[in-house]
Amino acid sequence: MKNLVLSISLLLGIAVCSMAQIGKGRVMVSGSSNMSVLFGSTKWVYDGKETNSNSTSGFSLTPQVSYFFTNNLAVGAAFNLEHQNSDDTDGTSFFIGPVARYYFAGEKIKPFGEAMIGFGSADWGNKYNVFGLNLNAGASYFFNDHFALDAALGYHHRGFTDSDDSKRKQKDNNFGLMVSFTVLF
Repeated sequence: MKNLVLSISLLLGIAVCSMAQIGKGRVMVSGSSNMSVLFGSTKWVYDGKETNSNSTSGFSLTPQVSYFFTNNLAVGAAFNLEHQNSDDTDGTSFFIGPVARYYFAGEKIKPFGEAMIGFGSADWGNKYNVFGLNLNAGASYFFNDHFALDAALGYHHRGFTDSDDSKRKQKDNNFGLMVSFTVLF
């Protein structure tokens, strides 16, 4: 416990003494603390006809690793793990895919836009193939050159297709608040 307190104190001391630079050649890692709280709707579709619609809530974790190919633009890969509850069922999905984040001007607070698409699978009682799209807009508060706290509002779309019956589909549209920690190397 003493080592943890000492480590946190050391990190906070470093944070006070430096400013953030996000230039070409850096690597950005958003830790597993990236969590979104989602609220939206689910539509069940069979053979093109809506069969049911209800509200959903849930959470998602999205760790990612990106590389700054140019100043302020990071491109990389992200893994999304999501659990949702709806009126009649709940389930877990995951997908992996490319992610891009662009930072706008700023010193300690830098606004950003971010997009991710991905493919994966889900279990909602049946097995599903998943297509996912995340669009986020927010800002990062840079404690120093290496650590930032991110907050963003986002839109998350999920398209689910039943693995055994391609006519059975589910579409989720959610809005949420994302909070994450970012480390830059």
